[in-house]
Parts: sequence; structure tokens; C-alpha cells
Amino acid sequence: MDTELVLTNKIKSSVLLFVDDEPNVLKALRRLFHNENYEIYLASSGIEGLELLGQHAVDLIISDMRMPVMSGAEFLARAFDLWPETIRILLTGYADLQSIIDAINRGRIFCYCDKPWNDEELKLLVRNALEQKRLREERERLSTIIRRQNDELKTLNEHLEERVEERTAQLGNILKQLDQANTALISRQEQLRRLNAAYAVLIHCNHTLIHAKNEDDFLFDFCRSIVTTGNYLASWIDLLDEDRNSPTQLRAKVSFQARDGNNTPAPANFNLG
Repeated sequence: MDTELVLTNKIKSSVLLFVDDEPNVLKALRRLFHNENYEIYLASSGIEGLELLGQHAVDLIISDMRMPVMSGAEFLARAFDLWPETIRILLTGYADLQSIIDAINRGRIFCYCDKPWNDEELKLLVRNALEQKRLREERERLSTIIRRQNDELKTLNEHLEERVEERTAQLGNILKQLDQANTALISRQEQLRRLNAAYAVLIHCNHTLIHAKNEDDFLFDFCRSIVTTGNYLASWIDLLDEDRNSPTQLRAKVSFQARDGNNTPAPANFNLG
């Protein structure tokens, strides 16, 4: 039972308004659409019809043309100004072409129907008019959805561009930091290479010191190791001049007496620069 009520509430009935100063016409129209799925309101004048339009959301109006105080053309024109989405149908029992033209131009009527009407034709006319209204509303609803989605997509694209730019800037900073780290690593590797070379010199000097038989042998082997390895760490053992601006010179005369018996005297100064 509850399910049936829910389904019934989901099916919205169309609302019709019949306006005519003749009670018999209003009764006939109510009787004609009694078995249809419509909600029906009746008005005996244009003024009363406007009051009902202000109180209820009406989908379709059927109005007589000739009424006292306010004609059908004037009533439908007022209805169009205030509720333009409402469908308007004009009933006329007179071949008054000018009145019909006025109703079409001012009231923007959907169509007009002659009195007396054909029941089936009028029912079909109402059904087709409501279907067109439903399709128009559905088109507007879908258009609204499309516009909203386009706006959302545009906003998303704008934010995406901002995020791409932000991410690109972050990657640029990371690459810059990597370059700096790589440069520092290369510098440290060069320092390590030099330290290793200096360490090799120290190892050789230590070996020379241990195995030297006298001072001349020590100086000869030491100077040869310095020249061979490229003068690394000469300053560590105080071989540089005190002002440290002139080329490195040994402070003592070194007697290079070759181990092969050559007695060639050593030069006065042995230049390492």
C-alpha cells in the first residue's frame, strides 16, 4: 500500500484552468476531462482566472473569447505577461477573425478551438499541448544541466592548469636541488681523490722513513716520491717557504748519490714547483 502511494505521488498531475462566463460550458469541460489524470480549476471570469493563477501552478488554460469586463484575448495576454510558461488555448463561438488575431498576437495562444468543440479533438489537442510543454521543460532542464556541467568543467580545467603550473615549479625546484647536490657530490669526490693521493704520499713517506739508512737516503727517496705523486701534501711536512707565495723549495741541500755508484753532487735547491 505504501509503495502505491509513493508511486502515485511521483506522477505529477497536470493542472488545467477553464475560464468561461457560462456555467454550462464549465460543467461540460469538467465532465469531458473528469476521467483524465488532470487537476482542474474553474473560473467564471478573467479576473477570477487571474486570482487562481496566482494561487496555483497551472499548466494549461482554456478560455472563452467573449466574456464581460475582460475578454478572453485580454485575459490570456495578462496571463502571458505574468505566467509565460503556461499553455493558452482560446475557445470562440464566433467567426471574429480580428479577435483571434489579437489573442494570437497579445496572448501568444497555443491554438484556438471553435464552439461547439469535438470532444476527442479537444482532448487530443490538450494532450499534445501538455506533451509539448513537458518536452520544452525537459529540454530546458537538460540545457541547465549541460550549462552547469560546462561551468564545472571550465573551473576544473582552470584549476588543473594551476596545479600543472604549480607541479612544474615544484619539479623545477627539485631538479635545481638535485643539480646542487650533484655539484656538491662531484666536489666531495674530488676532495676525496686528493685526500687518497695525499694519503698514498704519507704511506710512501712513512715507508721511506722506516727503511732509510741515513739522512741523505731519506731525503733522496722522499723527494722522489713527492715529485712522482705531484707534490701532494708537501705543505703538511713543512716543506713550503714561510711566506707560501714562492714555489715550493726544499730547505736543505740534498745529495743525490745514485744507488748505482754515480757520485754526481746534488743541486743547491731542489724545486718542486
